[in-house]
Amino acid sequence: RVLGLIAERRGDKQNALRMFQVAQRISESVRERFPPGDAGLTRAGFFARKAYVSEKIVELLLGEDRPAEALQALELAKARSLQDLLAARNLSADKRTPDLGQVLAKWPSDVAAVEYFLGAEQAHVFVVAPGGKVTAHLLRDKDGKPIVPRELIGRVRRILWDMEGQAGKMYDRLVARKGYDNSWQDDLHRLYHELLPESARKQLQGAKVVVVVPQHILHYFPFAALVTQTDSTR
Repeated sequence: RVLGLIAERRGDKQNALRMFQVAQRISESVRERFPPGDAGLTRAGFFARKAYVSEKIVELLLGEDRPAEALQALELAKARSLQDLLAARNLSADKRTPDLGQVLAKWPSDVAAVEYFLGAEQAHVFVVAPGGKVTAHLLRDKDGKPIVPRELIGRVRRILWDMEGQAGKMYDRLVARKGYDNSWQDDLHRLYHELLPESARKQLQGAKVVVVVPQHILHYFPFAALVTQTDSTR
């Protein structure tokens, strides 16, 4: 891990990727030495503290324009976390390593998927287009600047808070003859363009079903609430 960080600081991305991948393999080799409990230096706790290695691998693969491999690395990290969670609860888990290539080879021609990755500095959305092609898209704001994940998380949290009791607020305004307030659409319209940039939406063409795989705060966000086009009528 240290060698990977040094190589990354020097700008040697290829060597940094190799070192982080070695660190990941070493972590996997000592996996079984940790008990599957839920306290202390257990397996789940150990790998939770090493999660940044997987994040670095994903970021470096994205930087080299290798989206399918980056998605594979992201899914592998999730699979390991799920295995450890099930083991901690004494539930059986399939220990086979998921092969994204096999999944994509059988991907339906009318199904697409969008999967989010909120890293430390940048946010991306992976798109699996109908037929199985994988692309990755950097999330940007209206000015074209990369969105800072922590800023996005804070904004989504505020929107979720504002959604509470929204129907009651609208009713109170109408009863008080204050008119219909359309401003609630603005944040959701902005999020639509940020979470589903135009380059990503083009990859969804032809899909009858779109599977959304969120991350972090996005697990709590109702994607059906995104406003594709604002309505100014009252």
